[in-house]
Amino acid sequence: MSWVLHTYLSRDLLGHPDLQCTDPIKKVDLLLLTQWTSQAEEKLFKMVMTDISGCLERILEMEMSHDYLYLDTIQCIDAVLKKVFNISPRLSDKLQEGCMRELLEFLKKYAAAQKDLLRKKAKMKKTETKDFFKNLNNCKNLKQYIQDKDKQGHLVEIIEHMEAFTLKLLREIVADIAERRLKKYFQSQNTEFSLLLDDVRSLLSGLSDYEGVQMRVMDEAYKLLAHVYLKRLVGTRLSRLRRRWQPDVGRRVTDDAELLHRFLSDLVNGVAGRNAMLLKVDDLLTLKDLDATKMTAAEMQQKCYPGSEDLELLPALLQWRGLSRSQIREVQYAMGDLPGFQLRPTPASWFSWFSWFSCCTPESTFIGEEDSSRI
Repeated sequence: MSWVLHTYLSRDLLGHPDLQCTDPIKKVDLLLLTQWTSQAEEKLFKMVMTDISGCLERILEMEMSHDYLYLDTIQCIDAVLKKVFNISPRLSDKLQEGCMRELLEFLKKYAAAQKDLLRKKAKMKKTETKDFFKNLNNCKNLKQYIQDKDKQGHLVEIIEHMEAFTLKLLREIVADIAERRLKKYFQSQNTEFSLLLDDVRSLLSGLSDYEGVQMRVMDEAYKLLAHVYLKRLVGTRLSRLRRRWQPDVGRRVTDDAELLHRFLSDLVNGVAGRNAMLLKVDDLLTLKDLDATKMTAAEMQQKCYPGSEDLELLPALLQWRGLSRSQIREVQYAMGDLPGFQLRPTPASWFSWFSWFSCCTPESTFIGEEDSSRI
């Protein structure tokens, strides 16, 4: 095929200067040559597509035995496309479309197999997370490769769905560990917080092998750990914490928040802080003035990342601190002019949730209802 397209009519053969006296090119049946070329291209296309299909099938069969499925997949397709492009750019375009169709079927099978595998891994008593990281790494690199080739977006859609599924399972695993450890931590004086960090270290120990997804996974884990901590904090009466821990509960929360950040930063350098609300708890507990509380709540809003679930706990945190319903509404309305502020679930719904979670109404340590009018 390459010889016919690039050599047959070239100066190296029929177009050679020494043969121009006989003008052999005039004797070539160009219509027949065109027909032959078209048929040859079709046969070559079918042969190459068969080879690619077989190659991708073998990659799927070997997937469990190596970490970098994306490398073999990209090399399988790229090597053929480059060779064919040197023969016929027109055929290369057609072949690329065919490769994307084969890759679509490949990804459907890969996604189905991975979902089954990860579901089983997630249910294990001691979860092994390497396959989760490996899958995210494969997804990231495959998406980068196909983004400008996937004209209809079907391949990217499958990959993003698989990424979301994998992260959802990982979040559930981290949340389960955090809930178990922090429930005990807030109910006792033991070392459950350090045990939580040990569990997280064990869970994420394999992440260092997958640099491309380290930051994304750690960021998700950080958000969850900080959020579960905050949820357990506001679900435990302040007076009980003062008896179990120490009178200065705010200092304890700050120490935990700083320790959590140092710990996660040691695992993945440069991870963004997701503990903004925890770091402001100490300030919140020392305030006796509603205007100052409004400013602290505003700082929480500004320092939290966009879409932070922690801000949904702000009404419960304010009630945990001892504010009345009307004071909580006043704080929220004062925050209404802040950029990006959205009024969170109604205070009434949070009062119901808080009462259920803590099984009792926390003592009021803030200014009384009758005093708020003077501030």
